[in-house]
Amino acid sequence: MDYKSRIDNFRSVLREKRLDAAFITRRSALAYFTGAFIPWCSALYIPVSGEPELITQRYDFERVKDVSYVKKLRGWASSGDIGFIDCLLQIIKEQKLKNAKIGFEMDTAEFPGVLTALEYIEITKVYQDIKVENIIGSIDEILVVRDMEEIELLRRAAEAADVGMNGAFKSLYVGMTETELAGVVEYETRKAGSMFNWSVTGTEIGSGYRQAYANCYTVIPSHKRIQHGDMITIDIHTMYDLYLADFCLNAVIGQPNKKQIKLAKDWKTLVDYLLLLIKPNVKASDIANAMMKKAKDLGVDKFLSPWFGHGLGLDVRIAPTLTLQSSDILKENMAMDAGLQFTDPDVGGMRLEVPILITKSGAECLCKTPLELFIKEI
Repeated sequence: MDYKSRIDNFRSVLREKRLDAAFITRRSALAYFTGAFIPWCSALYIPVSGEPELITQRYDFERVKDVSYVKKLRGWASSGDIGFIDCLLQIIKEQKLKNAKIGFEMDTAEFPGVLTALEYIEITKVYQDIKVENIIGSIDEILVVRDMEEIELLRRAAEAADVGMNGAFKSLYVGMTETELAGVVEYETRKAGSMFNWSVTGTEIGSGYRQAYANCYTVIPSHKRIQHGDMITIDIHTMYDLYLADFCLNAVIGQPNKKQIKLAKDWKTLVDYLLLLIKPNVKASDIANAMMKKAKDLGVDKFLSPWFGHGLGLDVRIAPTLTLQSSDILKENMAMDAGLQFTDPDVGGMRLEVPILITKSGAECLCKTPLELFIKEI
């Protein structure tokens, strides 16, 4: 990856916005500019001209320095002599930025790593003439379109997710616990090169009644044992060299009953339609509205959640989001996760999440496992 060009290109954004510097703080953005996995509270200082500097947790200092493109680092320690906010203030003082206009990543707590209220208060209390500007939108514009090197890493992450899904399907048996199935997934994905289970929920497994709650988004696995006839949702989160995959499919142990067969058929109809709709220069909200109309035509709109995907790369909290209110427009070489949650509480749930690349001709699924209900014969 050409990290120097990434930083230089970002400096042009600073110039356009007439900013003197920026502090990058979200994990995905830190990874984009440094090439390092940085899980702790950290910040990358990028001036409009001059040397960038990375602030990170002191006890992870040497590892980060070893792998980061940015080699100028300073460490903080909550139990030591200098904290994270102290480091921010140090750089502002040393770089004579007390009257500067500085960009920060700012949003709600839904987005980990953004500037906190306490950090904002402490900085503006010490340097009252600093002008703080939110640059999260500018960062996200950089993060949403992938180059060829990034696409290749997304393919590797998707391959690892495929390996995990197929390992899960092969291992299923009556009496297996949800936690045991999650363990199989995680072992298989690690063998395939996945470095980190990035999701806040980890590997998601739900079976029987646990994946049939209305509007269900299956979360952490429980000690429930999988029974004959149970529908099972498997949601996998892999990371390959900092790039992510998010893959979710469904299975049933034993031959499905008539209601389960109809549920799966309607779900697959909607999945196929969604993938046909995804193409460059289409409004995300148009896709969401078309999906809801299709579900109404099928008579199943009450079972469908009005959400159909999110961005994918170094993070998933990026554009495009396929919702009824989204203003995003799809572009060629965007990567995203196509999603579809379809639940009849009296029958079961069917969930899709599949990594895709938006090409000139439409949606290319990066995971190759068939997008259908997997039937485990017994």
